[in-house]
Amino acid sequence: MDAADLEFLFSEELPLEPDDSEAHIGNESDFFTFSDDEEEIADPIQVTHSRNRRVRLEGTDMVDKVNNILDIIQQQGLDLAIFLDAVCWGDAACISDSKIQFARTGLMVSDELPGILQRCYNPPRRGQKGKGKRPAGGRRALLDFATHCVSDTIDREMKMSAHLFLSPPEELSEKHLTTLDFEEMRDLMQIHAPVLWRVLRRAAYTPTQVTRNKHKDPDMVCSPDNSYYFT
Repeated sequence: MDAADLEFLFSEELPLEPDDSEAHIGNESDFFTFSDDEEEIADPIQVTHSRNRRVRLEGTDMVDKVNNILDIIQQQGLDLAIFLDAVCWGDAACISDSKIQFARTGLMVSDELPGILQRCYNPPRRGQKGKGKRPAGGRRALLDFATHCVSDTIDREMKMSAHLFLSPPEELSEKHLTTLDFEEMRDLMQIHAPVLWRVLRRAAYTPTQVTRNKHKDPDMVCSPDNSYYFT
């Protein structure tokens, strides 16, 4: 790979990520804390550039290109893990470097990222016709990460939606409790605690049941009013 190839990789200009002077490198508690002030990027230019590159790369051999990149990484005394760690907020100087910011944002908003994570979790088998052993992949790390993410999200959703399900003493009468609008509470749950709702719904109703049972309403099974079944 020559200079022209490298220029091709990072040739486009883009407004950069905001500088995060409060980044805590290697702090796990910060890593698994999700804030509501995350920057939203509408139709980022990197996605367009990647899609255009995909079109130009159709029918070409990716092996040589990838090997060239890996050779350059190795020549710099790095490996793929160290390189990605530095790019993805793992090095203080790399956080604010403009070219690295551009590349990092491109990865985070890319069409490819969901597929990359899915294949890391469940890599294709090595053998022909999908009969060989499956590579170890990153299943264990991704399961731990997903557990942290879901737990953190559910904690936040429960705190934010708790007031919706609190009842003052005067509303605890038999008359009031028997006139509760379950569908309204279900709708509130879906709006204000969507991840918790999806977890409860999946626990109450599997994909197999969806295809088999055409009459039972799974939303009523996993509604917050029936949450005592899970205590």
